[in-house]
Amino acid sequence: MKSKTHPGSSLVSENLPLRKFKRSTSAPAVAALSFSTGTMDGINVIIDNIGNLLDNATDVTEAQAALSGGESQADLVMRLLRDDILPTNNVTVEAIDRIDMSFGIYGNVPLIYVRFTDSYVLIDGVDGTMSQVFDLTSPLDGRALLERYTDFQGDDSVRYFNKFGCVMQVAPTWRDTPPVPGIVPTPGPPGTPAGLWQPWQCSAQGHTCRCTASGTYQDPGPPVVPYTVRVICSFCSATGTNNCTTPTTPGTPAPAPTPATPGTPVPYTGCSCKFQYMY
Repeated sequence: MKSKTHPGSSLVSENLPLRKFKRSTSAPAVAALSFSTGTMDGINVIIDNIGNLLDNATDVTEAQAALSGGESQADLVMRLLRDDILPTNNVTVEAIDRIDMSFGIYGNVPLIYVRFTDSYVLIDGVDGTMSQVFDLTSPLDGRALLERYTDFQGDDSVRYFNKFGCVMQVAPTWRDTPPVPGIVPTPGPPGTPAGLWQPWQCSAQGHTCRCTASGTYQDPGPPVVPYTVRVICSFCSATGTNNCTTPTTPGTPAPAPTPATPGTPVPYTGCSCKFQYMY
């Protein structure tokens, strides 16, 4: 293979291997047999807004974004969903991430991965089409989204890459260790704790309570890469008349949680808390 630059600074490759990589064997995807009303409400919010987000987003392709170091159309839509549309509509998600789905020799479709507490969906970052709802244990599978593309052949290999270009087999999950050294809380507006922390959310877990709060850390870069983080507190005891529900006046964790001091939700006691990263 060789490459050369043509007038207009376009890079053209020649003598590429004209073959397709065959599908590799992997565990089948598993559709979610059931999911909560909250998940369905979140999916409906995405469906109602994704078209307008794409229509109003700057048409920057993945290749253009890679060259400029800026946001692609899919990156922008993901950020608006995460930071604006979903919080405004009181939708809580465990993670939103960008995944590239590569197929055949040249094919590539940017995906937006949205993980709820009980399932996940994939969204085509080009036209907003959504996949079926998958069980959290399911491997990544966006093949059904490719059927609309004429370049896709049924026996093409499909691979998934994260923001660092690493091959992925399964969706991101919560981990106790950071994805890379040196990540720091994302700066927040003046007077707010760094990390863009969202209010505590609490629910019954057997005879105790489980509370979580999510925020955002980032790799200083360049480029700056955001990561969803959370504090999860289990075995909490409710006090007074609070029956293990989210406080009437929910507050963001303060001081801002850190891996060393994850914090405890007020007014609960006896919690066992830990800091986690989604990647």
